[in-house]
Amino acid sequence: MNAVVPGWMMGPAVEIYVQMTSAARNISEEAVLAELTERIPVGHIPTDDEVAGTIVYLASDLSASLTVRRSTPTAAKSSTECAESSAPARSGRLGRC
Repeated sequence: MNAVVPGWMMGPAVEIYVQMTSAARNISEEAVLAELTERIPVGHIPTDDEVAGTIVYLASDLSASLTVRRSTPTAAKSSTECAESSAPARSGRLGRC
């Protein structure tokens, strides 16, 4: 089974969340966005168009030779974090060390 689970997607709902969180915590909107994006592997909150483009690519013949491992979003780590950790990455689990 294949699925695309993008998580946060930039749009009006996220913009309102950032504004409200910024006001409630008395911090800048940039600080709220930085907190949100620090755990996102691509380093920013993708737009609808970015996610749609990824889906179109994955559904096309262009991705025929692409191999993908399963990822676990709750415990994902970057390859750098895995390389620096003492535990080896588990086979078949991207981002898990």
